Amino acid sequence: MPSSFASSCRSRQAGLRDGRCKVGGEDNKYAWSGKIEKFKYKEFSSGLPFSVVRSLPQRPREVHRHDFSEIVVVTRGVGIHVSHHESWPVQAGDVFVIGGRQAHYYDDVHELDLVNVLFQRDSLSLNIHDIGTLSGFHALFGMSEMRARPDFHSRFRLQAKDLTVMQAYIDVLEQELASDNAAKAYFAHAYFMLIVGSLSRLYSQQRNFDSLAVLSIARAVNHIEENFSEPMNLALLASMVGMTERTFLRTFHRATGSSPHSYLLKVRINRAAAELHKADRQITEIAFEAGFNDSSYFTRQFKQHMGITPLEYRKEIQCGFHMFPRKQE
Repeated sequence: MPSSFASSCRSRQAGLRDGRCKVGGEDNKYAWSGKIEKFKYKEFSSGLPFSVVRSLPQRPREVHRHDFSEIVVVTRGVGIHVSHHESWPVQAGDVFVIGGRQAHYYDDVHELDLVNVLFQRDSLSLNIHDIGTLSGFHALFGMSEMRARPDFHSRFRLQAKDLTVMQAYIDVLEQELASDNAAKAYFAHAYFMLIVGSLSRLYSQQRNFDSLAVLSIARAVNHIEENFSEPMNLALLASMVGMTERTFLRTFHRATGSSPHSYLLKVRINRAAAELHKADRQITEIAFEAGFNDSSYFTRQFKQHMGITPLEYRKEIQCGFHMFPRKQE
């Protein structure tokens, strides 16, 4: 490591010990340094591509990530969930999905109990039969970029009676996974899909103003996030949700606070930022894979959204410096 670079790293680490550091010209009181703790599915494996892990209670943790996805059901208490760019409060009844490889942690926890249903998404086919007709399925198991926004108001909270039913479903899945029953894999998979389907149906039934806007475009948003490297086809997106282009643009802006083009740009930047953690990847290669045909344009847009250039961002990673949002006062 060049001496000037090493000196810069030491300077930043000293700032972190003092509880301060500069990122994009702002003091970041939630900067975290050191190695991100990584969990592997095999540490929790039931021998099947889904498991149940309970955090009773959940304690504040150093930032961590894992190679699996998880359905998080908050059964008691309150806290703050902090992901790569944003943070938001959680309380009993809240349900959300954390994608694989997404760094996150919990803070300001008060008697926070969580039930986590872990699953290996690459080993499962979630979108089967007609579950794709449920807008709640796309909103809960897709739209990861939108749900990470602090101004995303359509968060999913179960009513007390539905929370009780969901806990019973999870209990049955956990019991089956721990059993030696005949056809254990078949029944465990059926119980897991019952949880996925029931949550998707309940989310689809949300009727508050913010939820209606989000649910009406959920399938289109999920399409953008899954095909972010491809050119946008506005007519296709509008037709997917049964709207005219004009109505789609208006509804999309109401739900996301931005245009489809701006939203796609944010998705591409965030996906590129995730790839920059891989030291063996060339920045130009990352830019093209994220959908940018011009590396100079990529650098300008990255700096506009992240406050620093892709190269500076990678150097921060090499310093062991990780950026997390300011605490919500």
